Amino acid sequence: MNNVLGKQNITGNYTFGITGFYFRKWKSCDMDLHIHNQIEIMYVQKGQCVVDIRDVSYPMKEGHFVILDASVPHKLRVEEDSPCSMFNIEFVLQKTEKFPGIGEMIRYWGALMAMLQSDNPCFFSRDTGGISSAFGNLISELEYPNEDADVLVQLLLSELLIKISRLLKAAKREHNRSESIYVKKAIAYIHKHYDEDIRVIDIAASVNINVSYLQRLFKISQNCSLVDYLTCYRLDQAKIILANTNIPVIDICSHVGISSRQYFTYLFKKHTGFTPKEFRQRSERHGMS
Repeated sequence: MNNVLGKQNITGNYTFGITGFYFRKWKSCDMDLHIHNQIEIMYVQKGQCVVDIRDVSYPMKEGHFVILDASVPHKLRVEEDSPCSMFNIEFVLQKTEKFPGIGEMIRYWGALMAMLQSDNPCFFSRDTGGISSAFGNLISELEYPNEDADVLVQLLLSELLIKISRLLKAAKREHNRSESIYVKKAIAYIHKHYDEDIRVIDIAASVNINVSYLQRLFKISQNCSLVDYLTCYRLDQAKIILANTNIPVIDICSHVGISSRQYFTYLFKKHTGFTPKEFRQRSERHGMS
């Protein structure tokens, strides 16, 4: 959450300063878009709502939560026929001499440190265990403080943030695993169908995801576009055919899924520096493959 923490050394004497909290049942709500200087966590305990963050709307149901960085424009919307019960807390980091610095503790939890210092303006996820009870305990202590409440509040908020960071880390790991599977399936499809007239839309359909999303994942994973990967794979297959068979050069393009002979020759020379005929002659002389 870089607006608050990115420029600060949180290994010093800092603690969480809670500036607001509530457990409330909203019968209806349509806030104005607003910003504030605190980190905010909203957790839907029951019902449903919509949180607008900048120009993106996040529908939230029971068990969903969002953690917002400071200075991020947002608003809450609750429809009259769909009430929503919500935990909410707002906090900042503040210097202190009263308690041991919270940074000295949280720096031992890598997932929490990564979350607090992330460039992401918000995190949105679903509770898969422990977040609701941790939030409830924190709100209860804030509403009905006992002796040493300040110390316990620091620990309870730390517990809540640690559990959230663990959940987000696990969700990111699963998300990355899913993304990797999409790319692997796309590559497998290309390897199987490269000799056919396939398009990017066909590859995306084979893995059942949006074209632009697959293109973005592929670029990140392979450092090239789907089209470039398909072209290079086709040309690699053409080189194998040229080096190991007597198939006429004019027919090889159809064997690797390129319909135009002229375009095949152009691509081949662009990628290898040789025409297909020159490549075959060199491979015959030098045993290239």
